[in-house]
Amino acid sequence: MTRTIGALQHRWSTIQECCNKWKSCLAQVARQHPSGVPLQEQANLAQERYKAMDQQKHMPFTIQHCWTLLQNNQKWIDREFECPPKKPRSNYSSSADFEAHEEHEGTDEMSKRPAGRKKEKERSKKDAGGYKEAIQKMIESKERLAVDKDSRWTEIKAIEERNLQLKSAKQLRKSARQQTRKRD
Repeated sequence: MTRTIGALQHRWSTIQECCNKWKSCLAQVARQHPSGVPLQEQANLAQERYKAMDQQKHMPFTIQHCWTLLQNNQKWIDREFECPPKKPRSNYSSSADFEAHEEHEGTDEMSKRPAGRKKEKERSKKDAGGYKEAIQKMIESKERLAVDKDSRWTEIKAIEERNLQLKSAKQLRKSARQQTRKRD
């Protein structure tokens, strides 16, 4: 079947898009360093990520045969480094939002000046309350762990003492039996 240039370009763009997504899914799984996980399981994890990437269709990666041809191709490997970095998008819908963000951050975008002393002090006072609570929770949890550790230690000691008492009682009974046998 002969295809036109437009059809080939469209098919290639589809393959390229899917393979790029697949490569990013594989890279995400590899970055997690799943030790002890076989390659097939890593592919299954990448397949789940691929399905989650496509929020409308939730289709699995179906062109594995294309990926096996492309993954080791030098031109494909070089493409990764040729792509320019993506420009960050602005999250501000209006200039009022941008000005509010500037005021909140304490910096003037035009002069790149840091926040003043008063604003820094206010920010540190606001942040200090959260740290105090977190530190207090950590101290309480350590105290609970120490109490639990002490109670477990006393329980283990009690069990060991009971075992020693049982062993000594067994030895006493055994020696008493032996003495009665000697008398008989």
